[in-house]
Amino acid sequence: MRFRPITCSRAILKVILFLSSAWIVSCSAVRKLPEGAALLTKNEISVDGESAADPALKAVLRQKENNRILGVPLKLLLYTAAKENDNRFNRWLRSKGEPPVIYDSIESVLSLARLNRAFRKLGYFNTASRFDLSYTENQQKVKQRFSISPGDRFTVDSLKLKITDPTLRALVEEHNNEGVLAPGTFLNINDLEKERSRLLTLLRNRGAFGLQKSSIHFEIDGDTTQTNTKRTLNVYSVIDSTSDSQLYQIGNVKCICRSSKRGLNYPVRHH
Repeated sequence: MRFRPITCSRAILKVILFLSSAWIVSCSAVRKLPEGAALLTKNEISVDGESAADPALKAVLRQKENNRILGVPLKLLLYTAAKENDNRFNRWLRSKGEPPVIYDSIESVLSLARLNRAFRKLGYFNTASRFDLSYTENQQKVKQRFSISPGDRFTVDSLKLKITDPTLRALVEEHNNEGVLAPGTFLNINDLEKERSRLLTLLRNRGAFGLQKSSIHFEIDGDTTQTNTKRTLNVYSVIDSTSDSQLYQIGNVKCICRSSKRGLNYPVRHH
């Protein structure tokens, strides 16, 4: 039995050689960093001292470390393996690679604000947070760790209405049992948005076609500080008094039958 020899193109051999040499040399990932810059190598998030693996939390971070495959930043190595010569091979390396993520302290502050906002949306109104940095000895690589202490989560105490139009108010009260919110449940901004969409659909289906989504909002009444030991808040569903609250009705209905043979229209009946 004869085996066909395995052949590699010259370009692939160059890639292998470049990656091998880049992996052996420990400073390969940072050798093209500007002076005084540091490569962001890892983001960590802890909630109440425990590591948080929720991808939704990491998704809000402004800066993310370079992608890794089996723990190796292959795309970063491809990018740094490219030389300054602007030839076809180096352009290919840069296009397939990934530039180093240079740490920016401003991005860390903005990421912290995003994390606080994410917890507030879930009903944590007294979140305490901070971030810490860990540099390598040569100051060229850095890991950052975000520490979150959410505190107690607030719940819905009562649901009330602020709707001046009596017709709209009656329609909402008629379908109160279909609401997304309920007393005793955790306050969640996403649930408020779902309830807003439900109210809009309900009232438009009953003829309030002029009602806009922006006319429906919520007011949260209560103390959101640590002094509120009950951790409960009142939620008001509000429809602006200046909104179009008229209920429209169907007027005349005109039915037309189209002849498939002659292409003629025949009015049938009016109501």
